[in-house]
Amino acid sequence: MSKWIRFRRQNSQLNEFGRLVDEVDFDEQRVKVCVGDLFDNNESTDEILKVKDLNLLTPCWPGKMFGLWKNVGSAIESQGLTIPEEPLFFLKTNNCYLPHLGEVRRPANYEGKVIFEGELGVVIGKVCKHVSEESADDYIFGYTNVNDTTAPELIRKDPTFPQWCRAKSMDTFGAFGPSISTKVDLNQMQVKTFNRGRMRQDYA
Repeated sequence: MSKWIRFRRQNSQLNEFGRLVDEVDFDEQRVKVCVGDLFDNNESTDEILKVKDLNLLTPCWPGKMFGLWKNVGSAIESQGLTIPEEPLFFLKTNNCYLPHLGEVRRPANYEGKVIFEGELGVVIGKVCKHVSEESADDYIFGYTNVNDTTAPELIRKDPTFPQWCRAKSMDTFGAFGPSISTKVDLNQMQVKTFNRGRMRQDYA
Protein backbone atom coordinates (compact mmCIF):
# COMPACT_ATOMS: atom_id res chain seq x y z
CA MET A 1 0.00 0.00 0.00
CA SER A 2 1.20 3.50 -0.84
CA LYS A 3 -0.04 6.76 0.69
CA TRP A 4 0.12 9.97 -1.33
CA ILE A 5 -0.14 13.58 -0.19
CA ARG A 6 0.00 17.02 -1.79
CA PHE A 7 1.70 19.93 -0.07
CA ARG A 8 3.40 23.29 -0.25
CA ARG A 9 6.69 24.07 1.40
CA GLN A 10 6.88 26.97 3.80
CA ASN A 11 6.76 30.33 1.97
CA SER A 12 6.06 28.62 -1.37
CA GLN A 13 3.05 28.75 -3.69
CA LEU A 14 4.13 25.65 -5.63
CA ASN A 15 1.87 22.61 -5.26
CA GLU A 16 3.90 19.40 -4.94
CA PHE A 17 3.15 15.77 -4.17
CA GLY A 18 4.88 12.72 -2.81
CA ARG A 19 4.63 9.32 -1.18
CA LEU A 20 4.76 8.78 2.58
CA VAL A 21 7.65 6.56 3.63
CA ASP A 22 7.01 5.83 7.34
CA GLU A 23 4.45 3.75 9.22
CA VAL A 24 4.23 6.03 12.26
CA ASP A 25 1.83 8.71 13.51
CA PHE A 26 0.97 11.01 10.63
CA ASP A 27 2.63 14.12 12.07
CA GLU A 28 5.89 12.20 12.45
CA GLN A 29 5.94 10.85 8.93
CA ARG A 30 8.21 11.82 6.07
CA VAL A 31 7.35 12.20 2.41
CA LYS A 32 9.46 11.28 -0.60
CA VAL A 33 9.01 14.07 -3.13
CA CYS A 34 7.80 12.96 -6.58
CA VAL A 35 7.53 14.72 -9.93
CA GLY A 36 5.25 14.22 -12.90
CA ASP A 37 1.56 13.35 -12.68
CA LEU A 38 0.14 12.05 -9.41
CA PHE A 39 -2.17 9.67 -11.27
CA ASP A 40 0.19 8.56 -14.04
CA ASN A 41 3.90 8.49 -14.96
CA ASN A 42 5.34 9.97 -11.77
CA GLU A 43 8.90 9.50 -10.58
CA SER A 44 10.47 9.64 -7.12
CA THR A 45 13.25 12.10 -6.43
CA ASP A 46 16.00 11.70 -3.82
CA GLU A 47 14.42 14.39 -1.64
CA ILE A 48 12.66 13.43 1.60
CA LEU A 49 10.83 16.01 3.74
CA LYS A 50 9.19 15.97 7.16
CA VAL A 51 5.40 16.22 6.96
CA LYS A 52 5.24 18.49 10.02
CA ASP A 53 7.33 21.10 8.15
CA LEU A 54 4.87 21.31 5.24
CA ASN A 55 1.57 23.02 4.51
CA LEU A 56 -0.76 20.18 3.57
CA LEU A 57 -3.23 20.48 0.71
CA THR A 58 -6.12 18.20 -0.12
CA PRO A 59 -4.47 15.04 -1.53
CA CYS A 60 -5.99 15.76 -4.96
CA TRP A 61 -8.29 18.39 -6.48
CA PRO A 62 -11.34 16.67 -7.99
CA GLY A 63 -13.37 18.43 -10.63
CA LYS A 64 -16.43 17.34 -8.66
CA MET A 65 -17.34 15.18 -5.68
CA PHE A 66 -20.32 12.86 -5.71
CA GLY A 67 -21.82 11.47 -2.53
CA LEU A 68 -23.87 8.28 -2.50
CA TRP A 69 -26.97 7.97 -0.35
CA LYS A 70 -28.35 4.73 1.10
CA ASN A 71 -25.13 2.85 0.36
CA VAL A 72 -24.23 1.54 3.84
CA GLY A 73 -26.03 -1.71 4.65
CA SER A 74 -26.08 -1.28 8.43
CA ALA A 75 -27.45 2.28 8.16
CA ILE A 76 -30.13 1.19 5.70
CA GLU A 77 -31.29 -1.54 8.07
CA SER A 78 -31.28 0.67 11.18
CA GLN A 79 -33.39 3.33 9.44
CA GLY A 80 -35.84 0.87 7.94
CA LEU A 81 -34.92 1.83 4.37
CA THR A 82 -34.55 -0.32 1.28
CA ILE A 83 -31.54 -0.75 -0.99
CA PRO A 84 -32.06 1.40 -4.12
CA GLU A 85 -32.14 -0.24 -7.54
CA GLU A 86 -29.63 2.30 -8.87
CA PRO A 87 -27.22 4.75 -7.19
CA LEU A 88 -28.74 7.78 -5.47
CA PHE A 89 -26.23 10.61 -5.32
CA PHE A 90 -25.75 14.28 -4.56
CA LEU A 91 -23.05 16.73 -5.61
CA LYS A 92 -20.50 18.64 -3.54
CA THR A 93 -18.89 21.48 -5.50
CA ASN A 94 -15.15 22.15 -5.36
CA ASN A 95 -15.42 25.42 -3.40
CA CYS A 96 -16.13 23.29 -0.31
CA TYR A 97 -12.83 21.36 -0.31
CA LEU A 98 -10.84 21.58 2.91
CA PRO A 99 -7.44 20.04 3.70
CA HIS A 100 -6.34 18.09 6.76
CA LEU A 101 -6.71 20.11 10.01
CA GLY A 102 -8.63 22.86 8.21
CA GLU A 103 -11.41 24.59 10.13
CA VAL A 104 -15.04 23.89 9.23
CA ARG A 105 -16.87 27.22 9.32
CA ARG A 106 -20.55 27.87 9.88
CA PRO A 107 -22.14 29.59 6.86
CA ALA A 108 -22.99 33.26 7.29
CA ASN A 109 -26.66 33.93 8.10
CA TYR A 110 -27.27 30.28 9.00
CA GLU A 111 -28.09 29.47 12.62
CA GLY A 112 -29.13 25.83 12.24
CA LYS A 113 -27.27 22.61 12.93
CA VAL A 114 -24.05 21.68 11.16
CA ILE A 115 -23.49 17.93 11.11
CA PHE A 116 -20.57 15.69 10.15
CA GLU A 117 -20.49 12.28 8.49
CA GLY A 118 -17.34 10.23 8.10
CA GLU A 119 -17.19 8.62 4.67
CA LEU A 120 -14.85 6.54 2.54
CA GLY A 121 -13.83 8.54 -0.52
CA VAL A 122 -13.15 6.72 -3.79
CA VAL A 123 -10.59 8.58 -5.92
CA ILE A 124 -11.08 8.04 -9.65
CA GLY A 125 -7.72 8.29 -11.39
CA LYS A 126 -8.72 8.10 -15.06
CA VAL A 127 -11.29 9.79 -17.26
CA CYS A 128 -14.07 7.27 -17.75
CA LYS A 129 -17.68 6.80 -18.76
CA HIS A 130 -20.07 3.84 -19.02
CA VAL A 131 -17.68 1.63 -17.04
CA SER A 132 -18.82 -1.91 -16.28
CA GLU A 133 -18.84 -3.21 -12.72
CA GLU A 134 -16.18 -5.75 -13.71
CA SER A 135 -13.83 -3.01 -14.97
CA ALA A 136 -14.42 -0.45 -12.21
CA ASP A 137 -11.24 -1.25 -10.27
CA ASP A 138 -9.15 -0.32 -13.32
CA TYR A 139 -10.23 3.32 -12.90
CA ILE A 140 -9.87 3.65 -9.13
CA PHE A 141 -6.62 5.27 -8.06
CA GLY A 142 -7.18 4.88 -4.33
CA TYR A 143 -9.20 5.78 -1.26
CA THR A 144 -9.27 8.65 1.22
CA ASN A 145 -11.14 9.93 4.27
CA VAL A 146 -14.01 12.38 3.74
CA ASN A 147 -15.93 14.49 6.23
CA ASP A 148 -19.25 15.07 4.48
CA THR A 149 -20.43 18.17 6.35
CA THR A 150 -24.02 19.33 5.95
CA ALA A 151 -26.30 22.20 6.96
CA PRO A 152 -29.39 19.94 7.12
CA GLU A 153 -31.98 22.63 7.73
CA LEU A 154 -31.24 24.10 4.31
CA ILE A 155 -32.25 20.92 2.47
CA ARG A 156 -35.98 21.51 2.84
CA LYS A 157 -35.99 25.21 3.60
CA ASP A 158 -38.04 25.63 0.42
CA PRO A 159 -40.59 22.78 0.53
CA THR A 160 -40.94 22.85 -3.26
CA PHE A 161 -37.25 22.19 -4.02
CA PRO A 162 -34.85 20.07 -1.89
CA GLN A 163 -31.47 21.88 -1.77
CA TRP A 164 -28.99 19.05 -1.28
CA CYS A 165 -26.19 20.74 -3.21
CA ARG A 166 -26.50 24.00 -1.26
CA ALA A 167 -26.67 22.24 2.10
CA LYS A 168 -23.55 20.18 1.39
CA SER A 169 -21.40 22.57 -0.66
CA MET A 170 -20.87 25.51 1.66
CA ASP A 171 -17.25 26.64 1.97
CA THR A 172 -15.22 24.15 4.10
CA PHE A 173 -17.97 21.48 3.99
CA GLY A 174 -15.85 18.99 2.01
CA ALA A 175 -12.84 18.09 4.15
CA PHE A 176 -10.86 15.11 2.88
CA GLY A 177 -7.43 13.54 3.24
CA PRO A 178 -4.79 13.81 4.51
CA SER A 179 -3.63 11.12 2.08
CA ILE A 180 -4.82 8.81 -0.68
CA SER A 181 -4.13 5.12 -0.04
CA THR A 182 -3.61 2.85 -3.03
CA LYS A 183 -3.69 -0.93 -3.39
CA VAL A 184 -5.82 -1.52 -0.31
CA ASP A 185 -8.05 -4.44 0.62
CA LEU A 186 -11.57 -3.04 1.03
CA ASN A 187 -12.57 -6.10 3.02
CA GLN A 188 -10.13 -5.00 5.71
CA MET A 189 -11.22 -1.36 5.81
CA GLN A 190 -13.35 0.25 8.49
CA VAL A 191 -14.54 3.85 8.81
CA LYS A 192 -14.54 5.34 12.30
CA THR A 193 -15.50 8.94 13.05
CA PHE A 194 -14.50 10.67 16.28
CA ASN A 195 -15.79 13.95 17.68
CA ARG A 196 -13.85 15.41 20.63
CA GLY A 197 -12.39 12.01 21.41
CA ARG A 198 -15.71 10.18 21.32
CA MET A 199 -16.37 7.64 18.57
CA ARG A 200 -19.59 8.59 16.81
CA GLN A 201 -19.54 6.34 13.73
CA ASP A 202 -18.13 2.87 13.16
CA TYR A 203 -18.92 0.86 10.05
CA ALA A 204 -17.23 -1.48 7.59
